[in-house]
Amino acid sequence: MSQLDGDNFTCVEFNESGELLATGDKAGRVTVFKNNKDTGLYDIYCTFTSHEPEFDYLKSLEIEEKINSITWLQAYSSAHHLLSANDKTIKLWRLSERHYEAYNFNIRDDENASLWDESSDRLNMIGPPIPHIITPDKLRIPKFRKSRHLTIEARPRRFFANAHAYHINAVSVNSDQETFLSADDLRINLWHLDVTNQSFTARLWWKFDSIQTFWSHCPVENCILPPSMSTEAVFLKPRAPFKLAAFNVRTFMQ
Repeated sequence: MSQLDGDNFTCVEFNESGELLATGDKAGRVTVFKNNKDTGLYDIYCTFTSHEPEFDYLKSLEIEEKINSITWLQAYSSAHHLLSANDKTIKLWRLSERHYEAYNFNIRDDENASLWDESSDRLNMIGPPIPHIITPDKLRIPKFRKSRHLTIEARPRRFFANAHAYHINAVSVNSDQETFLSADDLRINLWHLDVTNQSFTARLWWKFDSIQTFWSHCPVENCILPPSMSTEAVFLKPRAPFKLAAFNVRTFMQ
């Protein structure tokens, strides 16, 4: 069976517990798999479209929907949150389970008879049919009941955009779970999850002979940022102040 080009995975990321696995593909979709404890395999949990193709009219540049990076936030409730990024935009998503569904709409009466007006006068009217309610006391208030099938709702909560001149290649959440960084080839931006219109920008001004290929927060110390460079060097440096980081750097060359 031939595989569509949009189905090719571009990034994968486990959550903290390893129960969930998120994958991004070239078509801008995010697919989340959940560990099945009975079989030990990962079953599809949910799929949603994270990014769509856009066009930058100012630069005459087409922005692909391909997902470049995914990172999970710690779960403090039954809902899960993750960050997904394409070349220019980062989105914060909330994944929540829906165990109940609405029913008892004004479609059928107690005898299961249709409430839609199918009279000959209505058949000649333009537009969709309307319910035929004889008296106001026949109106029903929708109720909720436990759903037979689990429904996963993916809802965007934040959009972080217009902060990178080059393609975003990494997104990493800080250990404080309040801030995160996004990196392109030359600079990094430090964001707060509640602030979408402002970020702090820094660049490795002492390294002009290489580009940044990956950045990640230390999972324990929020002041340590280990990046990966195109020259195969890895640095460990404090997050602030950036201009003094050159005095606190360890370099590992392969």
